[in-house]
Amino acid sequence: MILADAYSIAGLQWSPNGRWLVIVARFNGSRDIVWLVDSQTGDRLQLTP
Repeated sequence: MILADAYSIAGLQWSPNGRWLVIVARFNGSRDIVWLVDSQTGDRLQLTP
């Protein structure tokens, strides 16, 4: 459910402890951006402009 509003998802990679997810995705009509997603809270941190 934490990626329910994402599309064009690519490069999905989990952290070794399973808490963090790194993806390349689009949210809300944006272009492809690398995101760090907290799997516990769903919070996203944009890693590329």
